Amino acid sequence: MFGPTAILGHAYFDLQKTPEEWKELIRDKTILTIGGAHRSGTTLLWECITNHPDITGFGSEFESGVSFSEGVLMQDVLPQHGVATELAIKSSDDYDRQMVGVGKYALADEASVHLTEQDDRVTAENLAKLLNRYGAFWNNLTKPVWVDKSPPAAVMSRAFQGLYNINVDGSDEPKVSPTRFLFTTRHPIANAYGHHHLLGGSDVVPFDTLLQNYVKVHKYLMEDLPHLKNGPKLLKLEDFVVDPAKHLTEIFSWLGVRSSAEIVAAIIKKVGGDGIRQDTNEKYKTKWCSIDGFKRGKVEERYQPIIKDLGLDYDLVGWCKN
Repeated sequence: MFGPTAILGHAYFDLQKTPEEWKELIRDKTILTIGGAHRSGTTLLWECITNHPDITGFGSEFESGVSFSEGVLMQDVLPQHGVATELAIKSSDDYDRQMVGVGKYALADEASVHLTEQDDRVTAENLAKLLNRYGAFWNNLTKPVWVDKSPPAAVMSRAFQGLYNINVDGSDEPKVSPTRFLFTTRHPIANAYGHHHLLGGSDVVPFDTLLQNYVKVHKYLMEDLPHLKNGPKLLKLEDFVVDPAKHLTEIFSWLGVRSSAEIVAAIIKKVGGDGIRQDTNEKYKTKWCSIDGFKRGKVEERYQPIIKDLGLDYDLVGWCKN
């Protein structure tokens, strides 16, 4: 499933460029990092974007050697916070107290989760280490845009930005930053059910823990947005699936690559076949709305003001009425 890296390891393929060589190479490139809560549509956006002829990504799971081709799972510079960690420790005695893996990681101590440009790991050496790993798996470094899809970038975007913009030779920080960030969001109830689907059931991570984790991920994300360069984008999955052509056209224009109707249409056809499904939340909405109204209402009334304070335009209380 994971190709030659399953035997040889990712380090076997690492490039050997210096920090100075990488800074020169990315001077006229754009590094797009796609982040967001797990199960919020990062993979769908990544598939659409990396199918653009002027954009390169990590390829399939066989090519990248990691689940969902997530860059964060390939590297060892920053924490991985990735898929399957929670399954690996499920049998441990203190599992319930370990806030690691999908659906739990953002509830760990903030210092270990919410990373900024002040983190000790933001060094020139680690810039080269990260890009020597990523560069070996990006399909074509001559293309103008390189994409890393790493959901936990939602809580580590400033650390990624710090690495890509770091001063390596005593000169000033570049006037034009190579970094751009695109974050996805999804209705919190649908997102929690999406986690259950990924994890194989509700016994792995409790529903309330998933909602708490959702809140923390978005809290850190919203705090960091004003610190990110080049106008970061925040896109609701629900909006994207209704009109993917519109949003892809806007994203490609923002990235400075071709955004013709022909290119966009070809991408949508390749990724979605007859079309990208618009009812992405429907099965989860049906499941949620079948729960006893009193039990459901307690959750909705608890989390609705929190979601509103985060600036997320999601209706919990009225979701089942629409």
